Amino acid sequence: MKKTLYIFLSIFLLCILVSCGEQVEKKSYTIKFNTYAEEIEEITIDQKQKVELPVPQREGFIFSGWYPNDKFIEGTQVTNDTLIGKNITLHAKWEPTKVQITFDLDGGHFKDLSQSNTIEAYTNEEITLERVYKEDYLFMGWTVDGNPVKGLSRPSREEVPRSLPQLEPQVRQRP
Repeated sequence: MKKTLYIFLSIFLLCILVSCGEQVEKKSYTIKFNTYAEEIEEITIDQKQKVELPVPQREGFIFSGWYPNDKFIEGTQVTNDTLIGKNITLHAKWEPTKVQITFDLDGGHFKDLSQSNTIEAYTNEEITLERVYKEDYLFMGWTVDGNPVKGLSRPSREEVPRSLPQLEPQVRQRP
């Protein structure tokens, strides 16, 4: 009787061990990307598979990571070492870059008598253009490549300037 029980238990345990080795259906997940700039194709990965996340480009900004929402909460950044366990849309976080803007004062000066012709600004800042003073001249406004401008607006997520050109004052001699 004991021998039969041992044989039965051995066969039972063997069946359990063999069934544990059966292939379990793999799950796959889709990762979508919201870059607020260039389009990146979604990718599909298998469960518990690490993925090499793309590094997007956006003029005027530095990419600072992928996040599971557009709140960019510290500690929630998704990296190449993060295991993805569901379908997800990742959001790109961007930091504005600092640019240098050059003014051609044409021999004039600003209200504070400064003749400094460069400023540094971030690509997401709105920049107010000051008037230039020059003896015997009236300041008519600023131009970029001969076209009048009133200010340099803060670029939106979609509209980032390609470059910030040199600004030139429009002045005419007083009659």
